Amino acid sequence: MTTDFKFPSKTWCSYPWNHSYQGSRYERKLCCISSDIPAHDKMTTEEFWNCEYMQSVRKRMMAGEKISEACLACYKNEKLGIRSLREESNADIIRGHADPQAAVNKVIGECTVDNGVHHTPPEYFDFRTIHCNLQCISCGDVYSSTWMQTNKEMWGKEPEFKPDYKYEAGMSQEMIDGLNNKTLKNMYWAGGEPMMAKLHWDVIERMVELLDDPNYHDYVKNIKMHYNTNLTKLEWKGKHIPTMLEPFQPSIQASLDGCYETIEYTRDGCSWEVIEKNWKEYHAKLNKGKQMGVATVLSAPVLFDIDRYLEFYGQFDPFLHPHYMYMRLDDVTKNPGFLDIRWYPKDIFFDTIDHVKKEMSASGLRNSKKWIQVLEAYEKEYKGDVVTKDELSKLKGSQLYRELFLVTKRGLAELYDITNPAAAEWIRSIEASYLNPIMPVRLLDAGVIDSVRVTK
Repeated sequence: MTTDFKFPSKTWCSYPWNHSYQGSRYERKLCCISSDIPAHDKMTTEEFWNCEYMQSVRKRMMAGEKISEACLACYKNEKLGIRSLREESNADIIRGHADPQAAVNKVIGECTVDNGVHHTPPEYFDFRTIHCNLQCISCGDVYSSTWMQTNKEMWGKEPEFKPDYKYEAGMSQEMIDGLNNKTLKNMYWAGGEPMMAKLHWDVIERMVELLDDPNYHDYVKNIKMHYNTNLTKLEWKGKHIPTMLEPFQPSIQASLDGCYETIEYTRDGCSWEVIEKNWKEYHAKLNKGKQMGVATVLSAPVLFDIDRYLEFYGQFDPFLHPHYMYMRLDDVTKNPGFLDIRWYPKDIFFDTIDHVKKEMSASGLRNSKKWIQVLEAYEKEYKGDVVTKDELSKLKGSQLYRELFLVTKRGLAELYDITNPAAAEWIRSIEASYLNPIMPVRLLDAGVIDSVRVTK
């Protein structure tokens, strides 16, 4: 491979040239971690691909400008020393090419800094779904249909969003058209839970049909396909999912925040017994290229349970997809309790970070280096030295109120009795305060607290 090449600029990202993203509420973004693009919801790809905003983004990126209104997540990761999605996507388009400059130029096509129009249709589709069967602690009603009902129970709010199945049929048809025209080369399935989405299965069923067509067989088998799935689903309409997907050998980035009791808390509503069984069945069918991986948000519960995490997942040699925890450290109202380890006391924080770094380094697992990058970012942003009693009290109140609606009836302190008794003792020592009067009233009615102090 020649190495004397360069990307168009230091801010350039391949996604505005090859990638069509539509979120779980039909919002348009540049990618899954960018900010929403206002007033562009429910646009077809044809409408969106060369709209005024996309032309502007391409011209600014070519000129080396930062897309400050949309791309802050990547800029933050790069500043913290974490390999960003922008860097990963750029590396992906040149991987395996003898002439990387030619690969980059092919992606850019005729699009220039003076002309942001891109005549080549996207080859990479990332269409999300809100349909989901879990109510994960770190999630919400933007990404989960189950959470919409949970929010109604918690706050009496009627869901503001309703799925538009006619529109979703149009989304799937865009991808099917890409298959029929052989322009679709890459797809990413996430949600919500993609294994529950008709949009997803319409596309997969068309791919299965095309396997029997000699003019399409090799093409569909070579499409890159990636999944972020909670691994709770093993069948679709009576068919075994891993067997259906086996001819395509997709990359499974199983979205698993821990194992055993930890994942039953973080991924509220799941059963570890089910996930363990499903993991083994997916792994048996969909790991021929060693592509099975674990996508994990590095929350405090996960970090406290690192030994069991490595003991279970390590035996399968997964590719690791660790994620930095995007929680507001300057606003406790945006936190669902004590998921973020940067709130914890210094002794608990640094002992845990040091232990996880040591064990992850010794594991030798693929991409363990990125785990270390995220942990080192947490060290740079450690909050515990300046956290106030008021902040901790509000976090405790939010945690207790959320736990009132748990499907898996084991609170954080009870989980930590198993994985980190010192953290359990610390959390129990904090007296709760509440962001609004609804919370203590309902907690009192449920017998979780008395009128003076936290009792559970």
